[in-house]
Amino acid sequence: MINSENPKLNNLIAYQSKFMKLLIVCSCNSGKIAPFVLEQGSALVQLGVTVDYFPINGKGLWGYLKNRKKLIQKIAKFSPDLVHAHYGLS
Repeated sequence: MINSENPKLNNLIAYQSKFMKLLIVCSCNSGKIAPFVLEQGSALVQLGVTVDYFPINGKGLWGYLKNRKKLIQKIAKFSPDLVHAHYGLS
């Protein structure tokens, strides 16, 4: 649900979100994506945004750097409008 008091703004946001593709880059060191990250993605999907995830395996700067090539490939294949780096090192 969009919370703006302005109906025209609500319609514009809803229209734009149906065409937006978002890639969420996040840690997956626990073996799964954190529930709050999935909840954020799910809320955006309900608004019509196409959401995909790129889980980072590996800790620290080196772990993130090892995933760089795969991330670039994922971005090229998925072609997102926006990449959300969920953690500082992302």
